[in-house]
Amino acid sequence: MFPQDDDPLTAPRRRWWHLATVDVTPLRRHRDFRLLFIGRFVSFFGSMITVVVFPYQVYVLTHSVLLVGLLGVIEFGAILAFAFVGGALADASDRRTMVLFSEAALMACSLVLAGNSALGHPQVWVLFVVATAWGVLDAIQRPSLDAMLPRLVDKNELAAGANLGSIRGTLGQILGPALGGVLIALLGLPLTYMVDVATFVVGL
Repeated sequence: MFPQDDDPLTAPRRRWWHLATVDVTPLRRHRDFRLLFIGRFVSFFGSMITVVVFPYQVYVLTHSVLLVGLLGVIEFGAILAFAFVGGALADASDRRTMVLFSEAALMACSLVLAGNSALGHPQVWVLFVVATAWGVLDAIQRPSLDAMLPRLVDKNELAAGANLGSIRGTLGQILGPALGGVLIALLGLPLTYMVDVATFVVGL
């Protein structure tokens, strides 16, 4: 239908056509997959809100672009350092337990951020400690989440399930940061972090 794949005029139509023709069979047929999909969408959406709030707060407190960049480097470094640990834990332990543990720990991180923001003088070092913990927990959680898919859907539905997960992530990455900016303006930093906490509660 769209023969010129590199045509910028047809690219938006291709994306919408792709969304309109997504195979939702795993969502219709498998209750556990449906619950995981909804819970992860809500939780990831909240995390993407915090992705905006986090560096914004570092800049407000320090007025240093360098420290904002360092925050991302530290988080990414923690993910890389613990990537193999996460894979080993996914193989050696119950994956559902690992996901629930990491979600609860990530929620605790957001509570710490909210509490720190509510102080008269929020501490910058707390943000960097949480960024490190966030990276470690993300590295631990991701392999367990990925390994759960084959247990929740039939073999011939794996591609459709993975595609739905990709769409869920894309929507969260687009909508979460946009809402994060609005919430900062309307609610302030502590309550915006609490919105993320609320999404973790729903996700759990």
